[in-house]
Amino acid sequence: MCLLKRLTAVALTGLFCFGTAACARTENDRKTQTSCEETAECQSDDRNEVLSEEPSVISEPEELPIPSEPLLIASDDADAICRRYGAVGVEIALIRNGVVAGTYTYGYADKSQEKKVTPDTKFRIASLSKLATDVIFMALCDEGLCDPDENISQYLGYTVENPYHRDVPITPEMLMTHTSSLQDSSQFLSSRQNASSIPMQTLLQSTSSFSAAEPGTVCSYSNFGVAVIGAICEKATSRHFYELADQYLFQKLGIDAAFTASDLQDKESVAVLYGYGDYTLSQQFSECFCAELGQTHHLVQGNLTISAKDYAEILCLLMNGGMANNGVQVLSQKSCREILTDHFDDGEKGMGYGLWRTDRIIDGTSLFVHTGSNFGMFSSFAFSADSGDGVVVFTSGADGTMNNTADMRQVCLDLIRYFYEYSA
Repeated sequence: MCLLKRLTAVALTGLFCFGTAACARTENDRKTQTSCEETAECQSDDRNEVLSEEPSVISEPEELPIPSEPLLIASDDADAICRRYGAVGVEIALIRNGVVAGTYTYGYADKSQEKKVTPDTKFRIASLSKLATDVIFMALCDEGLCDPDENISQYLGYTVENPYHRDVPITPEMLMTHTSSLQDSSQFLSSRQNASSIPMQTLLQSTSSFSAAEPGTVCSYSNFGVAVIGAICEKATSRHFYELADQYLFQKLGIDAAFTASDLQDKESVAVLYGYGDYTLSQQFSECFCAELGQTHHLVQGNLTISAKDYAEILCLLMNGGMANNGVQVLSQKSCREILTDHFDDGEKGMGYGLWRTDRIIDGTSLFVHTGSNFGMFSSFAFSADSGDGVVVFTSGADGTMNNTADMRQVCLDLIRYFYEYSA
């Protein structure tokens, strides 16, 4: 039974009061039902699942307006999951029927300052950034400035081809579905520390940047491929990517987010990333875009800094045909369908743009998913475009144990399963 279906409500210490933010998915009629339910303690030592007993309903659902702000949820059981994996800070947003209905926080954004994580805390979210980058690209497609099926050479102004398959054009769609044959070479990985050290053109015309696979035939995860999407956006518009991100996504959603922390309005809300030597605030604020257009290979694939509830708004617009919850049309319905379409299916994952579809997170449930990891940040999301339900998880400093079946860090998987599926 789905925990999200009992959101939204306030959870008191040791007691959940989850309502059912069951808002009708129409333009003019969105309503929420809330109910207060009591749960038994979670008693599971299994690292792969956190199980709780079925709650007994103590009141009938009552229709209430959707709250203007997501309700903050307290959960002893979720706290126990966070402690199990040694997480320093955790931030979660829950989506019900295409609306951000609740948030959960745990631990510290900055231990040295004893600053707790709040629903407004912003994390550098690693590879979850890729979906946002692809959404921005598709917004440019809506204006006729880009095309997912065009040869990327046409945008970049120089020839890009796989040296083993020179007659097969590489397209933005291949970049966004990780089927372009571009790979993360040692040159690329070193260039991310300093975008001006190795020009994008040099990387794209190096044999080491390509696998021997024919473009479009093999799915192989590539940070570099999504970095090229950022370069295409800049070349197609003659504008910096951070300007495009602000105009086409952040301003329309009405959120404070940025691909460089120094561009945020609320800089005090940024969290330190713990683990792997920690990633300090001074390091995060020192990151910046290269002045030369088309040199985006150190930021757009992993540097988005944002709160979980604001990231959830990006997922909501995909669930709602490109319409943000503030009533602004961010993407066309066509672009939303393209993002959520399986453009490549290897039998285990259906690759859309900036996400993939799988039933391995919750058995029997097809969900769109992406994961991220860097500098001690483990992040994941999972959502159903059909039901409009989803979970966004950001963690810092947690144990990085991997669940290879789900292809997700165990801490993120357990939290997603706990908040998405409530099983007896």
